[in-house]
Amino acid sequence: MKKTSHYKLGSSDDIIIYHPNSKFYFIPIPKNGSTTIYQNFSQIGWSYYKLYYHDQMKDRIPIIVYRDPIERWFSGFTQDYKPESFPEGIEDTKVAANFFKQGFFGLHSQLQQWYLKKYKIYNAVFIKFTKSFIDIPKIFKHNIKDADKIISEINHGSVKYQGIEDIIKNHYYSDPTNQENLHRYLKDDLEFYKTINFIDPNRILQNYQLWDSYKRTESI
Repeated sequence: MKKTSHYKLGSSDDIIIYHPNSKFYFIPIPKNGSTTIYQNFSQIGWSYYKLYYHDQMKDRIPIIVYRDPIERWFSGFTQDYKPESFPEGIEDTKVAANFFKQGFFGLHSQLQQWYLKKYKIYNAVFIKFTKSFIDIPKIFKHNIKDADKIISEINHGSVKYQGIEDIIKNHYYSDPTNQENLHRYLKDDLEFYKTINFIDPNRILQNYQLWDSYKRTESI
């Protein structure tokens, strides 16, 4: 396994956030706190690693932070949106209608399922993305040395254009057709999201107690 010291989230490579002494690893998904997780866990020796074959981590448990697909798309669209590509302006309802039909604008608005399907996952721990999701260190209290040194703070990532998210949300909630089109694009994420048995990151879980809590699934 190759350690990757300089890695930008969103690569098509199979990159994980990993420590060789842990039985867990993170599968990074853009707009789901991946940068924050890396910034925090890199302080105690975790790094990005590239996988070279799918069964390489079969004896370890992936941790996946999964986000409400609609909310993630709003945030991801704001990140991927390029105003120069739409000279008519985002406030134009006809222009906005095409946003919901298209769905994909870049790595931040790509489906979460696209990131997961690159891996062979037999079992996993799913944590719901919330404002307090970086309470994740509590899960590792008895599994990671110096976990108490992790700085629990949220990094929401850069937002390039202020007000864009509010505008696109208004287009979405004011037009049922826009909602239908976005739901069509996000179908796989929305269906999977409903099936997840999320663990509670505010619980202090020890050792293999996680085995009683994670979502059992065949390879995604």
